[in-house]
Amino acid sequence: LNVDTCPRECLEIYLSWMGIELDGDFLTEEVLRTLVKEAYLLNRLKGTRICLEHLIHILLGEKPLILEQNMIKAYEEKGEFLGNAFQKGSIYDVNILIRKKLSERERFQLLFLIDQFKPVRARIHIIQLREGGVLDSNVYLDMNARVEGTADGVLDDSISLSENVVLS
Repeated sequence: LNVDTCPRECLEIYLSWMGIELDGDFLTEEVLRTLVKEAYLLNRLKGTRICLEHLIHILLGEKPLILEQNMIKAYEEKGEFLGNAFQKGSIYDVNILIRKKLSERERFQLLFLIDQFKPVRARIHIIQLREGGVLDSNVYLDMNARVEGTADGVLDDSISLSENVVLS
């Protein structure tokens, strides 16, 4: 019954004993072992934001940014949130922003696991962020700047840069 030395097949059985169902063989053995070790804590925290953050950190190796609708509305009222991607959601919508690129299969499997730990009426939306260009007021194009690929940029005054703009 030692989690560190048992065969992989036993890990899925241990998780089923803790009420965690797995669909398919998509988790690595290391992630499965960590999930078994953390299963008790995850079940105790089930239905909370902390649980979702911890679960996604175990599965993807990164801490996600979780935006609930009431947080987005509070940011908009303060004028700290610019964008319209999240404005049409209800109070039950939860947006999880991650940086890791996922295939559709990985995305659905992640949602399958998250559904076991989310709050009861919550609707989960996974939003995959892509790398963008970052320039601030202390940037010279030879240092302190990074632009990867063909990414859109945004100036401080919320002026959008398109592919037709040339910085000189």
